[in-house]
Amino acid sequence: VAERPIETPPAPAPVSAPAPATPAPAAAPVPMGPRTLPLSAVQYLVMPQLEYPRASRRQRESGRAQVRVLIDEAGQPRTVEIASSTGFPLLDQAAVAAVRKARFKPYQENGQAQAAYAVIPLTFDLEN
Repeated sequence: VAERPIETPPAPAPVSAPAPATPAPAAAPVPMGPRTLPLSAVQYLVMPQLEYPRASRRQRESGRAQVRVLIDEAGQPRTVEIASSTGFPLLDQAAVAAVRKARFKPYQENGQAQAAYAVIPLTFDLEN
């Protein structure tokens, strides 16, 4: 029986200590985006007018939508989306349409008009 030489595994490479991390330069302050106004700070020039969809009335659908709107510096709604649904697509669409037609008094900060978000609650009630 021929003997095989036993191979020894290679020695592991020496581990060097990690180089000390150089601190990253301080980032410039990031400007904050538009703030979200409390409902009490929202002022209307033209109030949202809900139009109850006929199909929703026939189906006896009702509910409350919360609509998130970005109000620009001129008081115009720029982006309008459902933040909380009524559970009925037709009612949600009507809520978004109503807020799109609304006009707002621009939010002022230090005497300057600023874009701002607001969440507008709209209720579809069959009794009204």
